[in-house]
Amino acid sequence: MTSDCRFEPVAIVGQGCVLPGAMSPAELGDVVFDKRIVYGPVPASRLGLSEADASARNYVSGTVRGFDDVFDAARIPDDLVGAARLDPVCGWSLHAALEAWKDARKPKVRKGRSGVFVANLSYPSAAHADYAARHW
Repeated sequence: MTSDCRFEPVAIVGQGCVLPGAMSPAELGDVVFDKRIVYGPVPASRLGLSEADASARNYVSGTVRGFDDVFDAARIPDDLVGAARLDPVCGWSLHAALEAWKDARKPKVRKGRSGVFVANLSYPSAAHADYAARHW
């Protein structure tokens, strides 16, 4: 049997996440399997918009809740603490990365043979909306 795969095999050795309704991969599994809806209307003021600006559109998004209950700033390396406080999205990504590393149980890997995949679904935050307003 021949394989048509053109990529090297990938091993997922650790997982972490911060998503609406899920602060861990196990909680995300529960959201999916229970078919829970974890998104809803977002007030215009949360996005830094006036009600007049937002009247033509209904903004819908997921809202991350409970992050402060799981986040431990002491785990963040000193040179990254500022980024974690800059915008919640930065703290979420750092937390998820640290959880994935913890989940992986610090695997022994050869240099140049490991990597990290980080995704951000751009959930709106006040800082994100402010940045967009200043630059767009």
